[in-house]
Amino acid sequence: MLADTLAHCRELGLESALLELGYDVDTPADLPRLGSYLALYPEACPRTRALFDRWGLSEAP
Repeated sequence: MLADTLAHCRELGLESALLELGYDVDTPADLPRLGSYLALYPEACPRTRALFDRWGLSEAP
């Protein structure tokens, strides 16, 4: 599927780029890993951090 998408982008003259592999947050069970990431990288994902703060999910520094 990825190869097809990249080929279609080329056909349309669109520039594409691949990002580093990461992980998805699909279920509530995935939230602790995201919370740990936010604790390690305070400058990352400001909107997500704001939601975590509002929901009381932020880890203490």
